Amino acid sequence: MLDDYGLRLLAEIGIDVYEPRTMPVAAAVPAPASRIVVACAPAVRTRFVDDIERALRAVGLQVQRHDGAAIEALSAAAAVVVLGGDAARALGAHLPAQRQRELEWVIVAEADVLARDAPAKRALWGEIKRVARACHGPSRA
Repeated sequence: MLDDYGLRLLAEIGIDVYEPRTMPVAAAVPAPASRIVVACAPAVRTRFVDDIERALRAVGLQVQRHDGAAIEALSAAAAVVVLGGDAARALGAHLPAQRQRELEWVIVAEADVLARDAPAKRALWGEIKRVARACHGPSRA
């Protein structure tokens, strides 16, 4: 890096000095995490559901559990992970079609069935990574 005196000397002899651009400070700040809603039946409170939430947080997503009572929890959601077909149907019945299309959906088996099925857990992890890429873009996932 040249000081002012060196830059003046170069300018006097007709040499233009170009300095590299710096990245703006606002671009260096990471984007806020996207909210993911984990929907399950109201009575389901297992360690496996806690593990799913922990996996979602591990890829940088904000997680909120939804037990079917507060549909407004989905207003700020980017994606929804639904445990069980019955919970998916109930959730879909309360959401407008436009909002359903805006969400990234991951529908898996009930928590107790999923906890014993290794290939299904592997598939769920793949879907969690897909949702993370969709929410953060390819650079973060």
